[in-house]
Amino acid sequence: MTSAPSQEFLEFYGILVPNGLFTTQLKELKPGGELLIEKQSYGFMTPDRFTDGDELWMLATGTGVGPFISMLRDTYVWQKFRRLILVHCVRQENEFSYQDELENLRRHPPAPGGAQLLVVRSATRETQTTNSPSHLNGRITTLLENGELEKAAGLTLSVESSRVMMCGNPDMIEDMRKLLHQRGMRPVRRALPGQFVTENYW
Repeated sequence: MTSAPSQEFLEFYGILVPNGLFTTQLKELKPGGELLIEKQSYGFMTPDRFTDGDELWMLATGTGVGPFISMLRDTYVWQKFRRLILVHCVRQENEFSYQDELENLRRHPPAPGGAQLLVVRSATRETQTTNSPSHLNGRITTLLENGELEKAAGLTLSVESSRVMMCGNPDMIEDMRKLLHQRGMRPVRRALPGQFVTENYW
C-alpha cells in the first residue's frame, strides 16, 4: 500500500504473479468492485520507532519500495529527519517505479524547510546506462561493502546519525543485518533504541 495516511483513496503497488492466489483476483477487480480491508494496521516498520538520528536510509528491493513511497507522501519523515536517502535495487532498469513522483518530491518537498531527499537506484542485471552518480550496478550489500553506496549518497552510515529501514528480499535483509552489526548498529526493540528496522517483502 503506497497511499499516505491522509489520502482519501488507497493505492497498491505490486507484481501480478501468474496463477498467484492474491494477485490473480486483484487483477480481476473492476471499478466499483468490493475489496475488504482490515481496519487495524499491523507492523513495526514505521519511522516513529526511531528516537533520534539525522538521516533516514530507506533500502528497498523490488516492490519493497512501496512502504517508502507511502512514507515520503506524508510530511512526518520530512520533519523528523534532515536527510532522506531512498535506495531502490531492481534487476532491470525498466523495473524502477515512481521515478517522476520521486523527482518531484526531491524538487518540491511536502514539508518546506524540512529534509532533503536523495534517490539512489541500482540494477543488478544491467550495466549502467546513465552517467548519473546515483545510478549504480549491483546488490545493495555489495555497494555498501565496496563503498559505492555511501559515495553516491555523499554520506557515511554511522551509529550516531544514521537510521535504516530495510524492506524487500529476505536475503538482502539478512546480509544487511550482518553488515550493520559489523558497524555497531543494532535493531530497534520495544524497550531498547536502535538504528535499524526491517520488513521481509516479496
